[in-house]
Amino acid sequence: FMNIPVIVRVIPNKPKKGDVAKLMFLVKHPMDPGTIKDPKTGKLIPANYITTIDISLNGKKIATIHNGPGVSSNPIFGLDFKAIEAGTVKMVFTDNHGKSFEHDFNLELS
Repeated sequence: FMNIPVIVRVIPNKPKKGDVAKLMFLVKHPMDPGTIKDPKTGKLIPANYITTIDISLNGKKIATIHNGPGVSSNPIFGLDFKAIEAGTVKMVFTDNHGKSFEHDFNLELS
């Protein structure tokens, strides 16, 4: 697994059980599409971007996000979800080389 920083925010911070909340997260990743030249060398920077993000709560998948090479560097993602239960949210990021990394956080309900 790679070690890529992820910054997560749940809005509201502690949603009420059954309410719809927003999950926002920023991923520190270059998201290189493979079509941009390095200004120093003039050579193409190899493609390196996140293709899928699988999100689960307590082992149950709640969403899959599919990306292409046209997403900007250090992207911010957001999705709405129903806060059914508290627990561990696991995000698994997979890139175009088949490498993956994970980020977990604890979802608390009020």
